Order: sequence, then structure tokens, then C-alpha cells
Amino acid sequence: MTGIITKVNYRRSLAIFEDENGDYGYFEMLGRDDLEVDDKIMGNLHILGETTIIKRRTNERYKVIIEDYGMSLTIAMMRCFG
Repeated sequence: MTGIITKVNYRRSLAIFEDENGDYGYFEMLGRDDLEVDDKIMGNLHILGETTIIKRRTNERYKVIIEDYGMSLTIAMMRCFG
């Protein structure tokens, strides 16, 4: 599954993504926090818990914890920045 990073909260190491279905989710970045808005990612974005995603432009791998998915941007923003 592919997605795009839409918002990043570096203070909390959280990133919001939009998946290929137009739904939003968010994950915690583990160890690295150099993902940025508009980065295209791929991986299993519809699984809760630890997984690996890949930044498509550079093929870099990132360990993340998917906290939730299948929500609106408003809800994702409240959970990451609220």
C-alpha cells in the first residue's frame, strides 16, 4: 500500500499519512524522524503496531508503530497535535 505524509509532529515523533484510498492514519517514528510532508511512503499502512515503511524516493526503511488508520484528517490531527 502506498501513502503520502501530510503532517509531522516532530515534538511527539508522530506523522500523519493519507493512504491510497483517501483515508488518514498516523504512526510513531522509531529512532528516526526525518520524514517530511509530501514524502511518498509504502508499506503495510493498515496494520496496528510495529512495522517497516519505505520512503519511495530514497528506498530508506523506517521502523514505525502504526497507531491508527481509516480516519478523517480532522481526527488524525486531533490525536497527533491535540
